[in-house]
Amino acid sequence: MWLCVLVLLPVPSVTHGPGVSRSFHSDWAYAVQLYLKTKMSFREVADLVASRALPGFELQERDGLNLGGGDYYLFKSGGTEVILVSNDADHAEVFVPRRKAFRYYCYMHRGPEDTLVCMLGSLGSALDAELADDA
Repeated sequence: MWLCVLVLLPVPSVTHGPGVSRSFHSDWAYAVQLYLKTKMSFREVADLVASRALPGFELQERDGLNLGGGDYYLFKSGGTEVILVSNDADHAEVFVPRRKAFRYYCYMHRGPEDTLVCMLGSLGSALDAELADDA
């Protein structure tokens, strides 16, 4: 089990882009994504993220993401919000073609991007997960 304390400091031991460790808020600006490769359903992935990577976060199933349409999951705790989306052509506004092997990805809507680093550590043994800043 991983114990991760969020701090706003760089995490040099994790391969990542320059956006990790920044705290920000924007309607659709994000710098780092946590890509997830699995055969699990969207709901199963959301439940896995909720139980292993973001325990204590409120999980909300949402419809109508401003960009891309369709369902998505919001994980919320205090001022931190993580969004889980499907990475496919049916959700063109959030689709990252060069990462099409990864069916889903998470990004920060509000709060420290270090959250994604912690999530990578928590999920890495359950599925194939990768941090990138190329969306």
